Amino acid sequence: MFTQMDAWLIENIFEKFSHWWQKTVSHEQDCFWWAKISIIGMLVLTISAAITEYLFKNEYNWLFASGLAVVTTPFFLFRVHRDKKETYAALREGTSNSAKINQPDFLFRMFYLFYGIGISLFYVPRIFLDRFPDNVLWLSLIFLWVLCLLFFYFLTCDPLPPGSEKSRLQKWAASMKEKLAPSPAPVLNPAS
Repeated sequence: MFTQMDAWLIENIFEKFSHWWQKTVSHEQDCFWWAKISIIGMLVLTISAAITEYLFKNEYNWLFASGLAVVTTPFFLFRVHRDKKETYAALREGTSNSAKINQPDFLFRMFYLFYGIGISLFYVPRIFLDRFPDNVLWLSLIFLWVLCLLFFYFLTCDPLPPGSEKSRLQKWAASMKEKLAPSPAPVLNPAS
């Protein structure tokens, strides 16, 4: 049941969004690009939460999380790069992303999915009940869960094959550039 739910989430939500983005905005920005954005978002979020907590509460609880994020971000970015190379090689051979069927990846996705549901059920009411800065820190924790979940799901998607065709946005920008290009100034001939 959980594997079917996981496969449905990957194929019907994350891959469809990634393919739509590639076709509409940019072919270079595939699912691995979104995984990188998620990792960078986690880094920025944990550091900003640590700064907020220190400035407004003079506590250091988020400092460990931000330190952990700083240390692990290069590892996760390397993993994105490695998985991207492996996935494009697998697509050339006619197979799929190996992370879809990899047992540890599946367990991470399920852990973060249900962990996040638990966090949301417990912390969402606290966002409205606590005062600043506690409510911001609870909200940061929920956003951190969402970004981590996005990372693991976008890492398992199959991107569209690379192509030379421009996306819709790139075609539109090129046509607007042509339409808005200044027309050559008329050359005036001196009257004789």
